[in-house]
Amino acid sequence: MKKYLGIVVLSALVAGSAFAYRTAEDRGVGGGQGSAALVQVAQLEQRLHDQHVEHEALIKLLRQLAEINRGQPEQARPHVLTGRETPPPAEPSVAPPPSDAAPWWQAYRPNMIYLAGEVRYVVINGQMYRLNEAVDDGVVVEAIEDGEVVLRRGRERHRYSLK
Repeated sequence: MKKYLGIVVLSALVAGSAFAYRTAEDRGVGGGQGSAALVQVAQLEQRLHDQHVEHEALIKLLRQLAEINRGQPEQARPHVLTGRETPPPAEPSVAPPPSDAAPWWQAYRPNMIYLAGEVRYVVINGQMYRLNEAVDDGVVVEAIEDGEVVLRRGRERHRYSLK
């Protein structure tokens, strides 16, 4: 209903303006301005009619789409904008058994090292860290050197080379 409110208001304005201009023209007020105003009113009425036709066409298309989708399961429905079928939902992934788990250090990717005198930073997985700062629970930046970073988790250490 809200989408038609603008059309109703515009229709009322056009109708009121047309009545006022025709009344003024009948009384001889405004001289030739009445005919120019009537042309503008006619143009506004045409634009209003064109918008109404466009809205009706869109409503018709939406109803057709609803009819098409009504008989199909959710996964087989075509995408509204592209028309292509939507892919089926991804199946839940099953975690590999602990024996096949990747080493802890593979979860961290040093991207950049910044060295300026005693100031040393490393960017790991897009986040900046300083020396002895925790990257994750139990994982600490132990060393930042020219082209190399050492991460420590407990007693284990892993050296990354950025060269």
